[in-house]
Amino acid sequence: MDYYERALINHIMAHQHPVTGMLMYKGFLDMPAQKHFCTPFDDFWCCTGTGMENHAKYNQAIYDRAGDVLYVNLFIASQAVWPEKGLRLRQVNDFPRSEGSRLEFALDKPTSLEVCVRKPFWCSDMKIQLNGSPLNVVPEVSGYIRIKRTFAGGDVIQIDLPKTLRIETMPDNPGRIAFFYGPVLLAADLNGNLPLPILMGKAEDLIDALKPVDGRPLEFIARGCVHVLDSENRKDLTLRPLYEIADQKYTVYMDLFTQEQWAKRKAEYQAQLERQAEMEARTVDVLRIGEMQPERDHNQQGQNTRTGEYGGKRWRDADNGGWFSFDMKVLPDAPVDLQVTYWGSESGPRRFDILIDGRKIAEQTLGHDKPNEFYDKIYPIPQELTRGKQKVTVRFQAHPQHVAGGLFDQLRILRR
Repeated sequence: MDYYERALINHIMAHQHPVTGMLMYKGFLDMPAQKHFCTPFDDFWCCTGTGMENHAKYNQAIYDRAGDVLYVNLFIASQAVWPEKGLRLRQVNDFPRSEGSRLEFALDKPTSLEVCVRKPFWCSDMKIQLNGSPLNVVPEVSGYIRIKRTFAGGDVIQIDLPKTLRIETMPDNPGRIAFFYGPVLLAADLNGNLPLPILMGKAEDLIDALKPVDGRPLEFIARGCVHVLDSENRKDLTLRPLYEIADQKYTVYMDLFTQEQWAKRKAEYQAQLERQAEMEARTVDVLRIGEMQPERDHNQQGQNTRTGEYGGKRWRDADNGGWFSFDMKVLPDAPVDLQVTYWGSESGPRRFDILIDGRKIAEQTLGHDKPNEFYDKIYPIPQELTRGKQKVTVRFQAHPQHVAGGLFDQLRILRR
């Protein structure tokens, strides 16, 4: 249920624009990132439409029952009715903004019940009161606090759930961090074209530096905490719930360095950021490989083609002489290049042609070209193939008994 709670707050709620109600296809966790929402009439992606029925199902996990036991799983303002027990339970809260929840009992007559309240993993100091008196209860191995008694109409259970700030790290990179406040994922607000935060010091010092913003629950600020490349000035770090951020740029993940680490990494880090910024500035079109809606948006076609995931990146290839293609935007009056990402430890027979609107521009063979790393390759597109056009069809055609690809992560058209 801890996972379910975090998914509702940080995934489901974060996918809807808080003002317009428009939805986005997927979450963006790039560094930095920006959400892209559908429009009322022109965009209605598959998950926007076929997922609508999900919103009517979330209530099914708030409560559960078994025998004479009522389970309170999620802290969501709601009402539960148990006709056989003559029970009407009302849960009152403003969670996750508030730090607790209130269970109000209405019963036809006094009834023996067991009420099991979930103790969230993120709350180390959970307290429970019954009718204003503290209960000395501890969680069971199951993670629930059990309250067994004869309940009567008018009884009230008050659940106190104090939240604290904490840092979680990426599994493969302990220096890349994200901030949580209780179950709420916080994002750094980069509104106003603030730079990508570079944090230095110890994790516990960052937690101490973050102070609540008056009148804005779940928002924090650390003054002068963000290091800026090639500048003695420091920027403020403002953290807000990811579900509250809509139109501005933000980042969930941030890199944390010690002073010694930063001295070694500064030049490398700056070059990496500059390469990324330069590529974004040159990008005419980008396709996220292996993702259903982006590929549909680019008119993906093919035969004997497959998708999967490896090394945290989605891929697509075509087996046994197969092929796949996408429609990509180009510039009608300027030369462009095609950028493809490959895995440097490919094996097996992988030879294929790359065609633009049916004309071959390259032949590619993949093997152990760059062992154990992903790498990008640029293919210049002859300008006569794009002149006067808004888009072209890019096709990857395997040779007989060979495989085309795989292509990983993103396919880009770049201004030359």
